[in-house]
Amino acid sequence: MQLSARRGRAPRPGPARALVVLVALAAGCGTEAALPAEPPAPDRAVFDAQVYPVLLRDCGFVACHGDASRYFRVFGPGRARLDPGTARYAPPSDAERGAAFDRARSMLAGVSDPAQSLLLRKPLEAGAGGAAHMGRDALGRNVYADRDALGWRTLAAWAGVSLEPLDGGAAADAAHPDGAARDASPALDGDVPDGDVPDGDVPDGDVPDAGDGG
Repeated sequence: MQLSARRGRAPRPGPARALVVLVALAAGCGTEAALPAEPPAPDRAVFDAQVYPVLLRDCGFVACHGDASRYFRVFGPGRARLDPGTARYAPPSDAERGAAFDRARSMLAGVSDPAQSLLLRKPLEAGAGGAAHMGRDALGRNVYADRDALGWRTLAAWAGVSLEPLDGGAAADAAHPDGAARDASPALDGDVPDGDVPDGDVPDGDVPDAGDGG
């Protein structure tokens, strides 16, 4: 009986195995301690003025991050609205900007280097250091081809990434337009061309009524 009971017990880890486990635990604890405990809080005013329009234009398509079922979502003029009763081209509400701000900063959490955050890696081509992303156009291109795309640089600067000036000034800017992959492809069903989306607040009388947007 004693022999049978011993056979049923799991073998005790030897000294070498126990050391490996302790090292792994210590490494894991060290990694967690190095990461920020709370999402960072970048400048809200800069987000509203510069980042929100970029996210709305490049990511807020109804079939992409304008979908309420997505974790990261962006609502606003020319896209889906946070309040379905809001006219399609009405100026963005404080609630829409605030919701986008909270989700965007949450996508910066969990890393010590903001350039490695989901907010900056998801829309970037894998060859430029990006991550897997379902939001590709009909030609398989991600939102930003490289880190010189002005849209990506706008997000990165807000997130706290140190950026080098682009070589060539205005010529370089023209060679790396915002949302190149989006602009070159047809609008998704239910969306409007990028040129029809206002960059900021516009007077109600200067935009079509909710039923005129198609």
